[in-house]
Amino acid sequence: MPQQPLPASLNINNAPLANFVLAFMQRDENFITRAMHGGFTPVEEASGPYYTFPSASWNRLEMKRRGIGEFAAEGGWTNGEDSYSCKKDGIRVAIDWDVDGYADYQVKPSGRAARYLENQIRMKLDSLLAANILLASAWTTQITGVASGAVAGTSINQWNGSTSDPQEDVLALKGIVKPLIGEEPNCMIVGYDVHQKLLTNPTYRQAYQYVAPTDVKTMNKNLASWLGLDHYAVAGAYHNSAKEGQTATNAFLIDADNVWLGYM
Repeated sequence: MPQQPLPASLNINNAPLANFVLAFMQRDENFITRAMHGGFTPVEEASGPYYTFPSASWNRLEMKRRGIGEFAAEGGWTNGEDSYSCKKDGIRVAIDWDVDGYADYQVKPSGRAARYLENQIRMKLDSLLAANILLASAWTTQITGVASGAVAGTSINQWNGSTSDPQEDVLALKGIVKPLIGEEPNCMIVGYDVHQKLLTNPTYRQAYQYVAPTDVKTMNKNLASWLGLDHYAVAGAYHNSAKEGQTATNAFLIDADNVWLGYM
């Protein structure tokens, strides 16, 4: 007596290769937002206030010499208040469970959907980072890279130049940032192109040429230490801005020529 075929029995194609799949998926290390130290603060409400302690009042030196029988100088601080608001973004993928039942495991929709959605979340987070944090208008100080004639405090020589010294520049930039935030900057986010120039910077390579291998993998590993940083992240994620069906237009989510230096 004929029976209704099961979903797993409906695949009549020749079996594809089980040990090879071609997929243009981005590696996890391309994305930097989730990897950033202390990048997220858990909250219990969708919105609400939080306290701030301004550096100006907290770090004002108010202690004075006190004479015998005199009251000590009175000091204090002010605190402010700001607010946060959590916004919701979302995306969904429609899965035909009949198709999922008989699909080859290499292209099983349920498994691919999980990876696709994870990729969407990471791209969104990096795009928010670029739009809200890694832009000049969010900060009080920006330094411009110039081909030559750098002026201390406003510009540095571009790191692809033969006479540039990224280590000296980062130390000088730390000296600019620390009085503004009260902490020694320990984290740097660099665009993909900047990272490539740092790896081949003559000053950097010369520093290691007699003490360590100068292959790209080794130089990549030593870079954060040479710059005196605890956290060093390369923004390598990209996105396709073209509409579905159009020729792909890929671009980095975070400006490939930018650098952010701060504390985390």
